[in-house]
Amino acid sequence: MKLLTTVIAFFFALLSLLIGVFLMVMATNLLTAPLLSDFITQIYRSPNFSFVTMILAILFILVALLIVHLLEKTYQKEKIIVLNNKGGKTTMTVSVLEDLVKKSVENLLDLKEIKSKIVLRKKGIKIISRITLFSTANIPQITDEIQKIIKEQIEKSLAIKEGVIVEIYVSKVVEKSDREKIKEEKEVARQITIGR
Repeated sequence: MKLLTTVIAFFFALLSLLIGVFLMVMATNLLTAPLLSDFITQIYRSPNFSFVTMILAILFILVALLIVHLLEKTYQKEKIIVLNNKGGKTTMTVSVLEDLVKKSVENLLDLKEIKSKIVLRKKGIKIISRITLFSTANIPQITDEIQKIIKEQIEKSLAIKEGVIVEIYVSKVVEKSDREKIKEEKEVARQITIGR
């Protein structure tokens, strides 16, 4: 994400520099209207004009879409939740809830990865989680368990009893690596030891 932001910032800095230089050249009369007109006519008559123009148009549209996407993500991250406690007001960012969601299910053995988006609504909170599961998972069972854990964790953390909706999207199913298999075996052995 930082690389993308850097590329966009560089692009706009370069664009601003070019426009600034162009306006300075025009203001100092180094570039006259007939000279500019002849230059534009030559470019327009060029056999590659349509192709280059189309590439530049697509580039500008993509950059604009990326900026809108980045702004939306930034805005979503900066949204805050206000809790009124007996001792006063508490505020937290939406990213705190995203972290809570991730930490609440990180020990589930069939879950490889979870990425959540929190949507604040008038009547509660909607949590949209995209998950990657291991191929050994029972999908209906694990998704139901994930939904329950997330719902309970958010309700408990925010001290609310209603209004938490959890949507799960299984985006990928992958095989376990040897390292993950060893981790699972250790976790199962630990649970057996605790259960005794």
